[in-house]
Amino acid sequence: MNSKRKIYGLLALLCGFMLMLQPIFQGSASAQEYGLSLHLFSFGKADAFLFMTEEGSVLIDTGESGQGKDILAFLEENGITELDTLLLTHFDKDHVGGAAKVLKGIPVRRVLQSNSPRDSKEYNKYLSALSLARIEPVTVREPLSFSLGGADFTVYPPEKRPIRRIRAIIPHWQ
Repeated sequence: MNSKRKIYGLLALLCGFMLMLQPIFQGSASAQEYGLSLHLFSFGKADAFLFMTEEGSVLIDTGESGQGKDILAFLEENGITELDTLLLTHFDKDHVGGAAKVLKGIPVRRVLQSNSPRDSKEYNKYLSALSLARIEPVTVREPLSFSLGGADFTVYPPEKRPIRRIRAIIPHWQ
């Protein structure tokens, strides 16, 4: 029963995310006009999203441990030599597991994270990789907006209720 609820919750989250993106790709200006594309890494239970523009890339989550190498391979195959932003919605192993590998494998300009530290092997590897890369992460505590390649992104902070993960990442343009 609990696993069914989790599957339905993940489906609802994915549907909500896709509904948020729908106006972006159906507006008067298309994503292609702005050079914005989205790649979904589907690792079974874990996912990661890569927004790419002509000016840079935003990676949201990194899958489980061992999947960072798949992300790095995709980045290399597509000529992406650095990430402008790595955003970690929360620190469950299926979201932060590949972060250490990504941080060690490619320059990252900025890391955005939720305020929900965990005591886990994956989280500790992430912290070590941040230290080695000399990156001070930004903990999202209030809505944060930034622009990249004509697309404006807004990141909403975690709710204060039991689920402490970033609520939404919405790219948009005018």
